[in-house]
Amino acid sequence: SVGSELISVEEGFLQDYKIFEISSYYVSASLAELGAVPQFYGIVPDDEDSLREVLKKALEENDVVITAGGTSAGLGDLTYKVIESLGEPGIVVHGLKVKPGKPTIVAVINGKLVFGLPGFPLSAAMIFRSVVAPVISRLAGISASYLGWSEVKAVVLQKVLGVRGRTALVPVALVRRGDVLAAYPVLSPSGSIKVLTYTDGFIEVPEDTLVINEGSEVVVKLFRRFWKAPDLVFIGSHDYVVDELIRLVVDGPNYKLINVGSLGGFLAVGRGEADLSGVHLLDEESGEYNLQYFKKLNLSGRAVLVGGWVREIGFILPRNNPKNIKSFKDLFREDVVFINRNKGSGTRTLIDINLKIAARELGINPDEIPRIIKGYLNEAKTHNGVAVAVLQGRADVGVGVRHAAETYGLEFIKVGEEVYDLVILKDSLSKEPIRKILEILNSEKIGEILSKYVGYKTYPKTGKVLAE
Repeated sequence: SVGSELISVEEGFLQDYKIFEISSYYVSASLAELGAVPQFYGIVPDDEDSLREVLKKALEENDVVITAGGTSAGLGDLTYKVIESLGEPGIVVHGLKVKPGKPTIVAVINGKLVFGLPGFPLSAAMIFRSVVAPVISRLAGISASYLGWSEVKAVVLQKVLGVRGRTALVPVALVRRGDVLAAYPVLSPSGSIKVLTYTDGFIEVPEDTLVINEGSEVVVKLFRRFWKAPDLVFIGSHDYVVDELIRLVVDGPNYKLINVGSLGGFLAVGRGEADLSGVHLLDEESGEYNLQYFKKLNLSGRAVLVGGWVREIGFILPRNNPKNIKSFKDLFREDVVFINRNKGSGTRTLIDINLKIAARELGINPDEIPRIIKGYLNEAKTHNGVAVAVLQGRADVGVGVRHAAETYGLEFIKVGEEVYDLVILKDSLSKEPIRKILEILNSEKIGEILSKYVGYKTYPKTGKVLAE
């Protein structure tokens, strides 16, 4: 793996401006699955001499060499230059008509194959599966029929957009609903590591196809050989307690936990894509959490809204609050950089309501908020994401739960309390993990769990059915 920004996960703590090297784990496991014997040569910094030395050694000791990172044509990307200098005929492909994964390299060095994968983990995984795995299989003498395990047919649950002139690779999570295997498209940056933990494969949208409509049958290329339907599918808003509850009620890692925000969670349960969602959407007119959205989205008869818990929400700031930020009005200052939450999340709804109020008090047209507030268009998908942005100095302030601020040693100014409830698909009420969650909510156990997280507590409706 190539890149001075990379560090091993074995180091444990992620340093500033560093990222964990992850591609080697997926590539090595996938190679072993194909019967190959992988050898990992470690992390190589962005230095031509170091990279040349490692690649020469790898070529001497192996039949095929695979690198990750440094494949673009930027000033700091050296992989393609070094590969080209190692022998004849050199690079035969540099760039594919795909998104993501365009800077892929294929080379032949003195009779040996070299593949250069993109540095982003998701891109690397999809390009390995599409380009590298078929070649390795052929070299290993594995017949095409044997590789039938690596593809499944599924019905796509949402409209998928293509990319004009390029094949689009779209990661998906697979869920089984009755006799139907369904693919849930997951929109995520190709640099995301977490997405690999809850997606099962990807679909290819041909370059001449702009849209694959909801309900269409697609072929899913699997990331791993052994796939089975998850015991529980959660699609909704990020929350620490939900994460712990799911780990408690599901044996092993066979669950899907996809953070898309509260609105996306409501919709996912309504479409039957998720067994469970967590939501905290504030209705501006009534000042009430969740119930009005449950009614507006016509979920009665299809889902159940169950009382969850309350958590403190507020400003997450650097220690000692150096810019003296105290209210939403301060976010309009020229010297303040903000980190926002993703659209559709409950926290984003709360932020936008308060920013509109502050704008009117300041005599500013609310339509001007995205232009005036620095960083308004920069979004984090989780409370951890907000806290890390502040910790690393990429933002002066964000809005999140108190526990996130405490976890990262940051300042916290309470804005209020929000209600986090659970939405459960009615057809999933008989599932054992769901029954266990409901039992915990109606026992003293929930209080014990909440006490681990700063700013969390039960409320009078915890565990009660609020709507069905």
